[in-house]
Amino acid sequence: MKTIKKNKGLRVLTANGYKEFTGIRKIEKKCLNIICDTTSLSATYDHRLMTSEGKFKECKDLNSGDLLQTKDGFTTIKHIEDIGVQVVYDLIDVRDTQSFFTNGINSHNCEFLDSGESSLNEELFARLMQRTQEPKFVFDEGKYLLWDEPSSDGIYIVSVDTSEGVGADYSVVHVFDYRDLTNIKQVATYCDNTISPYNFTEKVYEILQHWGNPLACIERNNCGAQVVDNLSRHHGYENIVCWGASAAGRAKSQLGIIAHTNTKHKGVTNMRYWINELESVEIRDANLVKELRDFIRYPNGTWAAKRGAGNHDDRVMSMIWNLIILEDEVVKKYFEIVQLDKNKKPLQIKQFDFGIKYFMNPTSIYSNEKTEDSFDNTPPILIGNAMNQSSDMDQLMDMGFKPLQ
Repeated sequence: MKTIKKNKGLRVLTANGYKEFTGIRKIEKKCLNIICDTTSLSATYDHRLMTSEGKFKECKDLNSGDLLQTKDGFTTIKHIEDIGVQVVYDLIDVRDTQSFFTNGINSHNCEFLDSGESSLNEELFARLMQRTQEPKFVFDEGKYLLWDEPSSDGIYIVSVDTSEGVGADYSVVHVFDYRDLTNIKQVATYCDNTISPYNFTEKVYEILQHWGNPLACIERNNCGAQVVDNLSRHHGYENIVCWGASAAGRAKSQLGIIAHTNTKHKGVTNMRYWINELESVEIRDANLVKELRDFIRYPNGTWAAKRGAGNHDDRVMSMIWNLIILEDEVVKKYFEIVQLDKNKKPLQIKQFDFGIKYFMNPTSIYSNEKTEDSFDNTPPILIGNAMNQSSDMDQLMDMGFKPLQ
């Protein structure tokens, strides 16, 4: 049970004086009672308190004898006891600070408004991790992972987040299957932080062919514009989702996804609906779940990876742009909505008839590095039907492709 009550004019004492805050969150969770020599506090396992070391530490990691910071100095923990599930209250978005005093103890500020805009709690993180799986196929020196092979029955969406390829941020491709919106499955991912935007464009095009040339949600900011434009101009790729210009205040529409404060907020909210509220997204990549846990909203309202060496949000951002296909404005443009859920969100979608679709099965051109299996050198197999014209079929046949009978 979680409820939010908006604040109306109250302020709270912090180390920097009295500050305004957005609201109070009421929640039922497993709690500990922390008894000190001068005060006591009941708090959730993951609630953070300031120690004498100048660092916030989760209550579950505290021990008897630890010193906690108070408004008057420090207090010593005498005893910690498990008190089971309790109703607790936490302040939300205390202005201009990370903390406030609770029963005199310096407590960390809750940075999120509600379950729709919070980072993963421990329970959801555990459930998502339980659903992760080892990939069935590992290609391209471990950069390209597949959990399913392409199927003509799938409704695939490919999303792309591009980096500079200099060993820092990652260029990421996700493929999700939307044939069942109660169980949206991650079927493939590609991740590399050294590939150049030019070479990444070729890799993206190759992956798109594997999955039947589906709709591609590609963030076009910075290096992403090179990927979008090269796919369109040099490869003639037409199935690029166009969204975000109006929300970003731009008069002219552009190919790709426009990353802007407004579009990113919509994207995060949309993602939280499908992952947190419905729990209908099966994330199979454990690295993506771990990255999602550390994807937080900062007090200024922006979303990004938790600060710290080695933390990234590239996998998460690519997933956000994948799920944006279900945002109200986008889904109506690219799909027939067969059925809505009780919240007027898509429950079942149907692809428009774009003609025949070709799927180039990647297992016919790669060796599975996971099992070290070696496939013969037969040409790529096409499964299903294709969106190309008959002349394109003739050209493919001349190149050695074989249609699946």
